Amino acid sequence: MRGLGAVALILLGALRAQTPVPDPVVASQQALVQRYCIGCHNNKLKSGSFSWERVDLAHPAGHAEDLENVLRMLHAGMMPPPGLPRPDPAAMKNFISSLETRIDEAAARDPEPGNPRLHRLNRSEYRNSIRDLLGLNVDVASLLPPDDMSHGFDNMSEFCASRPR
Repeated sequence: MRGLGAVALILLGALRAQTPVPDPVVASQQALVQRYCIGCHNNKLKSGSFSWERVDLAHPAGHAEDLENVLRMLHAGMMPPPGLPRPDPAAMKNFISSLETRIDEAAARDPEPGNPRLHRLNRSEYRNSIRDLLGLNVDVASLLPPDDMSHGFDNMSEFCASRPR
């Protein structure tokens, strides 16, 4: 029986070693969200089209776009709304600072520049390129379609001009 008890203790110790220790910063952030935010920003109400229930504070980079919007609201003092309980200023400052730091650190480890915008040469740029590369002065106005203006620019491809930002 003694050997069985020792085996059980070893197995229990192994299981405990595999259980991750909760990060105190994340636990503090989750407590603040539970107390001041989740009442309005949950899957049922989705106030402001946002729910904290789908955000994993242990991995904020996975929700960086949503959290950037949250941080803008917090910096502006718009959340929690006036009249509702608010965390003390030091707790709010710590929450904002640690969330920003963890998002920035994740972005630095794994930068995602997004999709590059397409750029096409307008008539002037095309004419100057031919001149610079080949030493020829060519009147390209009769050879190329007119330059259309899009968002104040005449060198955006149709794909980019119609693509939402």
